[in-house]
Amino acid sequence: MLNSVNERLTGALRRFAGDDMLLRVAQGASGTMLLWGASILLTFVIRWLLARLMGAANYGVYSYAEAWFDLLMVLPVLGFDSLILRSFAADSHAGRWDAIHGLWRFANRLNLYLSGALIAVVLLLSAAAFGRSTSDSDPILMLTLWLMTPLLPLRAYIQFAYHALLALDRVVSGQVPLLVIRPVVFIALIFGASAWLQGFASPLVAMLVNLAATCVSLLLVVYMLRRVLPAEATRIPSEGDRHGWLRASLPIAGAAALTLVNSRTDTIMLGLFADTRAVGIYSIAAQFGIVMLTIDMAASTALSPVFSRLYHADDREGLLRVTQFATRAMVAAGLVVLLCYVVFGQTLLGLFGAEFREAYGALLILSVGRFVMLAQGSVVALLQMTAFEGDVMQASAISAVLNLVLSWILISRYGIEGAALATTLSLIVRRWLLSRSVRNRLHINPSVSFFR
Repeated sequence: MLNSVNERLTGALRRFAGDDMLLRVAQGASGTMLLWGASILLTFVIRWLLARLMGAANYGVYSYAEAWFDLLMVLPVLGFDSLILRSFAADSHAGRWDAIHGLWRFANRLNLYLSGALIAVVLLLSAAAFGRSTSDSDPILMLTLWLMTPLLPLRAYIQFAYHALLALDRVVSGQVPLLVIRPVVFIALIFGASAWLQGFASPLVAMLVNLAATCVSLLLVVYMLRRVLPAEATRIPSEGDRHGWLRASLPIAGAAALTLVNSRTDTIMLGLFADTRAVGIYSIAAQFGIVMLTIDMAASTALSPVFSRLYHADDREGLLRVTQFATRAMVAAGLVVLLCYVVFGQTLLGLFGAEFREAYGALLILSVGRFVMLAQGSVVALLQMTAFEGDVMQASAISAVLNLVLSWILISRYGIEGAALATTLSLIVRRWLLSRSVRNRLHINPSVSFFR
């Protein structure tokens, strides 16, 4: 029976794709979409549990700490996740396992050094800042930030291993520890902690649960990576071009930092201009909005190794076909999600509590903006996998500045809707600039009509 279902799915994908290369892309992308769909569902369960158990104010503290964590993660990762993906995809096919080992060891050593320095800085600065504070919620936020710091080196290593598995053709299985196992363990621990403590009102407990779930995911991804790597990859590594790796990784890190500024400016600025309750309510709308971005991320995950190989093989026709095929699929999926939010948005937000329905306007603004972005194609992955990461950093810088200015103007006047509008406009500008770069650099059009 399973074989029959698999044959039917493969046949449907073959008819939709049109040839064997696009069939492989479609299979990887469809598997990735299923995993991301499961991850989204599990993440919403986590958000629902935390919001219901902690309330909007305490959930806002946890979300605010998460926003800072995402920004701080740029330093220990430093762009080496994308560099590992790009280099491993090319070097593994060429049999350069010594170079792979060299890059892997250098990236992880740098992660440990940078994470240690960053943890020390966070502990000192947060203690100094909150020592002068008079707010009752600030000590809880400080302790939550402190508990967050051990996650930095762990999550950076998981990011490296995750991208290494993708580059080594484990497109689907390589994502399971991060997208499925970690949230499942998170949910199980939430129930366990809630039963043991007879309640779950503290963001401190939520951060401890996050840390424990991350450790489980780390153990699994290490086990998978050791099974996938051949014996050649464990031999004495070449020293490699460390300066070249840094030169390549820094623009990627800069683009990642600016992208995170764009994605987290709304939450951080709300925390500065409003309060933790507004942050908690807006975070739920932002989480629903991420579903649209997840379509792009899932497609980019499956496509990135393909982009790298086609570009290095100088197959521009294949690159064009894969890009346009992916854009059509993303637009179709995004349209379904957008219509669901328009019709059922109020009901979905109400599942988290009546007060979260206030975020409906912000949800619609974010969703429309994300749909417009999907129509431009997977331009970020396309540029990064073809060594034009500098263009991504430039567009991200322009967008980040625009986001900060718009957030400063709009949040004070329109609250969470202003935050959503500022983020949406800045991200649309960024995607348009990147789409133009793809046309100029690669001479292909990433944004196509839905019909052939």
